[in-house]
Amino acid sequence: MVTKGLRLGQKHNKLGKETTMKKFTCREMSGEMNCGCDFVLEGEKAMDIAMKSHAHVMATTDEAHKPMREQMTIKTKHSEEEQKKWWTWFNAKWDKKKTGINGMHKQNYKN
Repeated sequence: MVTKGLRLGQKHNKLGKETTMKKFTCREMSGEMNCGCDFVLEGEKAMDIAMKSHAHVMATTDEAHKPMREQMTIKTKHSEEEQKKWWTWFNAKWDKKKTGINGMHKQNYKN
């Protein structure tokens, strides 16, 4: 629920408490693979974005998402070290990301 008078990126939850959302595009989530699309993922926590990204990528069938889909469906389980490496990378991106429209590249922001 967006409340009038708030800056973009500020919302109130059901209890009226202000929350701050961060936004990433699917392409930003692909990291060095530089694939995916400009679909915007929004969440209050890094885990929210990671889960939404996974759901988004796994629901696709196109070539743009294929490298990410394949990475997420590797038959062999990712090692704990690989998982830590990814979370370290993503948490660093999360910490640098601003909230609201300032957190998006202008060309990637979509309502």
